[in-house]
Amino acid sequence: MVLVSINSGTGGRVTPTSGGQGDGDAVTDIGRRIPTGSYIEDPQLIVSAAPACGLGEYQGATPSRGQFCTVRWTMLNPGGELVALSRTPLSAVDDRGARQAAHTSSTPLPAALAPGAKVDGVLVFDLPPGRKPARLVGKVIEGGPDIEVRLS
Repeated sequence: MVLVSINSGTGGRVTPTSGGQGDGDAVTDIGRRIPTGSYIEDPQLIVSAAPACGLGEYQGATPSRGQFCTVRWTMLNPGGELVALSRTPLSAVDDRGARQAAHTSSTPLPAALAPGAKVDGVLVFDLPPGRKPARLVGKVIEGGPDIEVRLS
């Protein structure tokens, strides 16, 4: 028997789910398509790999707090409409619960993403030694819901 369920609303907050099996492993959203609004019409965010931390410089900039951590991302627009994107980059919540703003050397989102378009970028965070980003949080679509991406 096959059971199909369709949920037409997101409840204002998009929190992606993942297929953890309860085996004690950390469940992350790395490598998954994260909806940024509607599951069908709005862009999808993909974080392809775990954050890279311990960097002493990034594109000529040096961290003021101790280390840079980078998070590589891809944004796809599978829908048929031009979508306006947020001008504020996603923030990181580190492994101690502190919210961290993206560093100015991060790749900015374009103003809008055309139908079928793809864009790649890097978020850069200046973190104290020993800390790492655990989640990304914020808006991707201008005026859209907050999203959360689990990194660890």
